[in-house]
Amino acid sequence: MIAEIIKTDIHRLIDFIEDEQFLNALYTILEKQVITTTDFWPTLSSDDQAAIRSGVADAGRVRPMADVMRKYQ
Repeated sequence: MIAEIIKTDIHRLIDFIEDEQFLNALYTILEKQVITTTDFWPTLSSDDQAAIRSGVADAGRVRPMADVMRKYQ
């Protein structure tokens, strides 16, 4: 089967499931798969994550080096 057919079949099957506990378990499995294959964030060290958060927080509060140098020349 090609991936698109498999995905369609999975969607169809999920629609029949009423067991909320099973759906939550399935959701957790699928979410972990998507995160590990599409998101690099969990693979970063806590120091790297903190550095990125710091840089994002500084966005808009920083100036290009050329502007700073012009000010002091």
